[in-house]
Amino acid sequence: AISGANQVDIYGAGESGIVGEDLHMKLKRLGIPGSIYSNPHLQAISAAALKPGDVAVGISFSGCTGNTIDSIDLAAQAGATTIAITNFSDFPLAEHADIILETDAGEPLLPFGSASSRIAQHFVIDLIFIRLLIKYPEKYRTKYEQYNKIIQDRL
Repeated sequence: AISGANQVDIYGAGESGIVGEDLHMKLKRLGIPGSIYSNPHLQAISAAALKPGDVAVGISFSGCTGNTIDSIDLAAQAGATTIAITNFSDFPLAEHADIILETDAGEPLLPFGSASSRIAQHFVIDLIFIRLLIKYPEKYRTKYEQYNKIIQDRL
């Protein structure tokens, strides 16, 4: 879904929003257009503006973050493909998504699972990035190498 998307917009709040920024950066490195929104009003505006051929990614460890759920629902109504990255596939975010990428953050390392949930979400993000590079090397390798050269030139 991401590889064929015209636009990939990402929604998350708090630490899930920070993970969304990581996904956004990785997709940009491959030349995939999109945006990351943690502001609930911008999430809603973005989601309603998506079209068929676009993708909306909602990130929420609990799967119960209201604004993220609302945005994924609006994106689905607009015809976009929706993806949920969550730890709980039987919670509301997953119920509104076409594709569920379920994390498995077990016992929390810190109170409220902040470290384990974030690590699990980042792992899923890295898997998406690696999968795109491996499955579609002809599509993404040039952009990836171009990005790396730009960064190296600035070191």
